[in-house]
Amino acid sequence: MIQWSVASNGFAIRNSKLLFQFNGFKVGLSDEGFKTQIDNEEYYIILNGYVLPRAHAVSSIGNLADEELVAAGFAAEREQFIQNVKGNFSILIFSKNEFWAFSDHSGIIKFFSRKAGSEFFYSNTVQAAVNAAPVTISQDNIAIYAVFYHFIDGLTMFKEITYSAPAAMCGYRDGKLTDTLYFDHKSFVKHDHREITVPEMAKVFSGAVKQLVEHFGNRISLSLTGGMDTRNVLASLLGIGITPHLYTYGNPLSDDGVFAGKIAKGLNLPYTVHDIQFSPEEFGYLAQQIITQGNSLASIHRAHRIKAIAQESVFGDVMYMGTLGGEYIKGVSRDDYITSDFIQQMWESGKSAEQLLAPYMQMKMVKLSGVNTQAVLEFCNKSEYFSGDVNADQYYVLSMITSRLHDAQDINLYGYHFNRIITPFLDIDYLEALFSSQHSFMAKNAIGNKMIRRIQNPRFGAALLNELYAPLSNYEYTGRFYPREVNISPYYAALMKGIRTRVVKTKFPPNFPLGQWMTDYITSNIKRAYDYNFLKNTFELDSMMENLTSANHIPKESYWLKYSNVIQMMLTYEELCK
Repeated sequence: MIQWSVASNGFAIRNSKLLFQFNGFKVGLSDEGFKTQIDNEEYYIILNGYVLPRAHAVSSIGNLADEELVAAGFAAEREQFIQNVKGNFSILIFSKNEFWAFSDHSGIIKFFSRKAGSEFFYSNTVQAAVNAAPVTISQDNIAIYAVFYHFIDGLTMFKEITYSAPAAMCGYRDGKLTDTLYFDHKSFVKHDHREITVPEMAKVFSGAVKQLVEHFGNRISLSLTGGMDTRNVLASLLGIGITPHLYTYGNPLSDDGVFAGKIAKGLNLPYTVHDIQFSPEEFGYLAQQIITQGNSLASIHRAHRIKAIAQESVFGDVMYMGTLGGEYIKGVSRDDYITSDFIQQMWESGKSAEQLLAPYMQMKMVKLSGVNTQAVLEFCNKSEYFSGDVNADQYYVLSMITSRLHDAQDINLYGYHFNRIITPFLDIDYLEALFSSQHSFMAKNAIGNKMIRRIQNPRFGAALLNELYAPLSNYEYTGRFYPREVNISPYYAALMKGIRTRVVKTKFPPNFPLGQWMTDYITSNIKRAYDYNFLKNTFELDSMMENLTSANHIPKESYWLKYSNVIQMMLTYEELCK
């Protein structure tokens, strides 16, 4: 990754090449990047991720990709070129007279900023933003992280530093700084729903995948589980004649390993199970890498995925992922992992944030005396996740937390092992079709009965699968029903699921159990946390230590989060500030 930073004159630049300095701002790079001439002026383009033309723009701007597409688009339409491109990216364009920084529609690949009056600093690494000037650790932001499991809504651990929004467009020209959005996500919430057939949706999705393959090659790795999302990505590839290398990470006897293995064997597809084992030391080593490579926004619990991806990287140049394939169809699921249970309580309890927040923070072992609980409360009350509009609330959680933060962790980290990380279900052309249709969760929310709505959930995915590659409809989901049964009737599939669940009571081991080694890792690092006042003042470390020695621990990531939050903050400080 080429590291870049743009700063007004009062700010230092990270140790990197200083290309330009003049009366306005400085630009620093770790490499020169892509150079082009536009209107007889020299411009540089720095791209992280990938860029393709939108479906509506191919005829006007051509079928270029990446830096060449950005250069051609910017030459023709200046910063408005961004309306005609898509992908997962951060883009920096600059000359001696201006700069523009963009994030992708979903905010997957981010850049960081710190601004004070007329002074500004932008960079695609949080480390450069930390180094630009002294920083202040925000215990309030840490408390918000403990509540939501992510630094949501642009927050970081540092009071002065924020990260870019989805569809961010920041620029500087003629002495004026611009900070705006080029796409309004509220438009999806406000869409009128019209009848779009499944074959039409399949054509949009398959067309997006075909475009990706044509530009970025067919040496592809794809994770495969027993669920719907990755299977539909597989179907889209097989449907256009591409055979990816498949993998599952975790215990081969887990439900994902068993059901994915049946598909691979039945269709004679190349397949590997990466059964990851850890010691406290190896987990700790990868956790430190994750802090840096994830720009302080990725959880250390991604370690086992990172180890699997490193092993998988020998089989492909491009990684495809099923990110948000199912969530935008069925809505927010209650798991207290991707989506904090605090959000569900706010939606379902009928209580206010003022009633729920303090007890919830105490349950997450946040020391109320160490944070400004009123400030945290005001932050929650201003949040768009709690507007009272069920469609808007769910959409913002899915787009601003699930996609932008939770799934983005893997997308960004995997990029250190693969040339490109591809997320077809986040293709903006596909999303515009989906949210204009009757197939998204918003249209389903009109069904009043929750049980009927749940039974209807797999209907679109199963029908899409049949259109993309029908043979995959003959393989059972981990939910104990077949896509072909859903295509007959979702009620028939629900009936068969009920019968199988009662007759065949197979218990599968977890994909990746967090055993004694996790207890040892957490315990030893909580002990280290006592050395840092900001941690002692924010968390109930004594209670944590007591629980660690007396409680029966659950071998799941969601259980360990209230303990690992402390370690996450400690490692972030050690990696970025020392």
